[in-house]
Amino acid sequence: MTERELDQEFIDGLAGRGGDADARRLRERILARETVEAPFVPEIDPHREAQLVAKARRAGLLPGRRVLAWPGWQGLAGLAAAASVMLVLGFLIRPPRPPVPAPETVRSAPGGIVRVEAEDPHALQHRIAEELQAAGVSAVLYDRLNTYGIDADLPSPVPPRVVEVLRRHKIPVPPDGVLKVELSEPASR
Repeated sequence: MTERELDQEFIDGLAGRGGDADARRLRERILARETVEAPFVPEIDPHREAQLVAKARRAGLLPGRRVLAWPGWQGLAGLAAAASVMLVLGFLIRPPRPPVPAPETVRSAPGGIVRVEAEDPHALQHRIAEELQAAGVSAVLYDRLNTYGIDADLPSPVPPRVVEVLRRHKIPVPPDGVLKVELSEPASR
């Protein structure tokens, strides 16, 4: 007989369905046991208990009652600490809100340089350069005394995708195909 079959025979004997003789004897002993009643436990008198605790406090055997010794305060303190940690983590982990772009001011200057005033000229410089790159035009970027520049040679004729990038940023299409843009913060700052 396999081990599984032996186990099943033992379980059947415990259940009273034939099976193993040792299991049947064990079942008979279990069923023959007498049930013993639990000893009588007197009911606890909360009033008497409170009197004894007060007497022990007066005698100096127990410390005086403190609010922070109440067990409920420990749970509340734990909840407050957890809430504080979650609040701080919420402020630290939340993604920053993207800044609202201020309107750009575009002015042309002699020499074919287009001047653009923007709240964040450095970010705008990179955005225009990336958009030109996506449209197939490579641009040279430079920084000079809080002025951010873009120089690019545009193909002739200027492709519609490039024209769209320039119009989006209110930059006129240069007639000679040489794009020169300088970006700076507004003068009122």
